[in-house]
Amino acid sequence: YLLLFLGLLVNVAMVMFFLLSFVIVFSLLLFNAENRRVEVGILRLLGMARTGVAELVLVQIAMISVPSWLLGLGVAQLAIVVAFRFLSGLAGLHIPSTLPPKSVAIGTAAGLVLPLISGLLPLRRALTFQPNEPFKRSRLPSGVRVSIVHESPSVPPLVLFAGFVTTAFGVLIYYAFPYALIANNLTVLLNIFVILLITMLLCQVSILANFDRIFTQFTSIAFFFWEKPHVRQLARMNLISHRERNRKTFMVYSLAIALIVYLSSSITAQIEATRSTVQRVAGGEVRVLGSLDNSSLDPFTCCKRELEEVLRMSDSVSCFTWVPQSFNAFIGPSVLRNIGGTFASPVQFFGMFPFFDECVFKEFSSWDAWTLATPTVADLFSVEGSQQIFASAFLQDGLGLERGIPVAMDFGTKEPLALVDILNLARAVSGIPSSRLSFPRLAIGSVTTALRFGAQANLGSIDDLPLSRLIIRLSISWDSPSYDDLLRNLSTIIAGHDGLSIWQLKTVSTALDSAETILQGAFLALSVMAMSLCGFSLITSLLASALENLKETSTLRAIGLREWWLVRVNFIEAFSLLSASSIVGILQGWLLAVVQAQQQVVFLDLNQPWIFPTGLAITLLIVSILSAGIGSIVISPIGARSITSELRTM
Repeated sequence: YLLLFLGLLVNVAMVMFFLLSFVIVFSLLLFNAENRRVEVGILRLLGMARTGVAELVLVQIAMISVPSWLLGLGVAQLAIVVAFRFLSGLAGLHIPSTLPPKSVAIGTAAGLVLPLISGLLPLRRALTFQPNEPFKRSRLPSGVRVSIVHESPSVPPLVLFAGFVTTAFGVLIYYAFPYALIANNLTVLLNIFVILLITMLLCQVSILANFDRIFTQFTSIAFFFWEKPHVRQLARMNLISHRERNRKTFMVYSLAIALIVYLSSSITAQIEATRSTVQRVAGGEVRVLGSLDNSSLDPFTCCKRELEEVLRMSDSVSCFTWVPQSFNAFIGPSVLRNIGGTFASPVQFFGMFPFFDECVFKEFSSWDAWTLATPTVADLFSVEGSQQIFASAFLQDGLGLERGIPVAMDFGTKEPLALVDILNLARAVSGIPSSRLSFPRLAIGSVTTALRFGAQANLGSIDDLPLSRLIIRLSISWDSPSYDDLLRNLSTIIAGHDGLSIWQLKTVSTALDSAETILQGAFLALSVMAMSLCGFSLITSLLASALENLKETSTLRAIGLREWWLVRVNFIEAFSLLSASSIVGILQGWLLAVVQAQQQVVFLDLNQPWIFPTGLAITLLIVSILSAGIGSIVISPIGARSITSELRTM
C-alpha cells in the first residue's frame, strides 16, 4: 500500500507540474506577443505575411523549449546517478543509473510538446496584429476596456472543452470506478484516485480564485494598516486595474502552494498510518514468530518454558502474551452461521489467554461497543463468558449479529458444534492481523472455550494448544543496553530452531524514519522547483502590469510621487497577492491531505489526528514575503526612468 501511495503522489506531482509549466509558458509567450505588438505591426507593414508571424512565434517557442529539454534531461541524468548511488549504498544492491525510456518520453512530452500546445493561443493572438499597430495613439490599455462581440455560428471552445471534461468525468465515475473495484485492478483504481485528487484541487482553486479581490483586500488591510493612506490607495487601484492578470497569478501560486502542502502533509500522514498499521499488527515492541512445518503444529514446543522464564526474570519486560494458532491451521475451516443456517461466513477463530488485550498496543484496537464499558478478553473467562465470543464488526450486516441472539459455530461438521453469544464486535484487534480488508473475518474466544471446541483435535490442556507467536512489551527504550541483552538472550534460546525468528519494531520504525527523510528531501527539491516557477511567473506578471501602467506611473511621478513610494506600492500589491494566494493554497493542500487521510481511516480503521503543517506554512509565508520584495525591486527601474521621456513616448 505504501508503494501505491508513493505512485499516487508522484503522478499527482507530475500532473501539477505539467499544469504549472503550461500556465507559465503560456503567460510568458502571451506577454511577449503583447509587448512586441508594434514590432510585429512594422514587419507586417513591410510585407511580412501571417505565415511569417507564425514562424517567428514558433521559432521563439523552439528557442525556449529545445535548450530547456536538453538541459532538463542532463540534470535528470545527473540527479539519477547521485540518487541511485546513494540508494545502492544503503540497500547493498546494484541499481542501474540510466534514465528509463518511459521517463525520457515523459520528459520529451513536457519539454517539447507542452510548450507547443501552450503557444497556440499566443500564436493566435499574434496573428491578429494589423499593419497599423505602430500608428495607434494609445496602444497601452488603461482601466477602461471595450470588448467587441461578433455574432458567430461556431460553438465557443470553452463550452466544448467543459462538455468533454464533464462527460469524461461521468464515464470515469459511472464505469471505470466500478470496473476497478470488481476486477480488483489497483492500477486503474490508482489512476482514478489521481484524477479525482487533481479535479478536487483544480476545482478548489477555480472557486476560490473568484474571491481573490476579497482575499487581497483583507491581507492589504491586515498587514499594511500602518502605511500612508495614499500609498495604500494606489496599491488598491493597482490591484483593481490588474485584477485579470493577478487572478492568473493567484491561481498559479495557490496551486503550487497547495501542491507543496499536500505532498508534505500526505507523506507525514502516510508514514504515520504505516507506522500505526505495523504497531497494530505487531502488538508489541518485540515478537518471537513461529512458522508451521510438517513435523509439528507448534513451533514453540522446543523452548516455550525457557522463553517464559527469561521474560519473567528480565526487568526490561513489562508484560508478554502468547497468540495461539487459529483453528483453521490444525482443526479445519471455522464458520459462523446464523440460527437456521441461512447465512454463513468463514472466520479465523483464536483462543486467547487472559489479559491479552492488556499486553498489546490496545490504543490500536477498535471496538463497536454494545455496552457503556468495552468488554475485555478477561470477561470471556467468566461463567457467562465461556459461552461468548468477540466477532468481527464486518460480519454484523451479513449475519445479522445482535446482542443476545446466539450464532452457531462449527468447524466443517454437519451439525453446529456450539451456540455462542456475541459479547462485542471488533473492527481491529492489536496483535492479530485484522482489519476491514482481512479475510476470513476474526472471531476470538477464551482459551478454555478453545479447548472445549478443540476436543475433537485432542486438546486436553493449555499445553496442547499450538502457538503462533510471542508478543513482548518493553519497559525500557530501544537505546538501552538492557534491550540488547534481552535480544541476545532470546536469540540464544531459539538458536538452532529454523522455525523461530525474532521481529523488532525498532527495525521497521528506523526504516520508516529513513524513508520519511528521503521522501521529504525529494519533495523539498520539487517544492523549490515549484516556487522558482511561481517566482518567475510573479515577476512576469508584475513586469507586464508595470509596462501597462507606464503612462499612469509617469503622470503620478510628474505630480510628485517619489520613487521609494512607487516601490512600496508595488510591494503592497505583490505581497497582498502572494500572501492571499499562499494562505488559500496552504488551506487547500491541507484539506486535500485530510480528505486522503480520512480515506485511509475508512479502509484501515485508524484514528489518525489532523496534523497541520505549521512549520511549512510559516516557511511558505516567509518565501512569499521575499518573493514580493524581489519582484517589487526588479520592476522598480521601470518607474525610475526619466519622467519626460516616458511621457514623450505615450
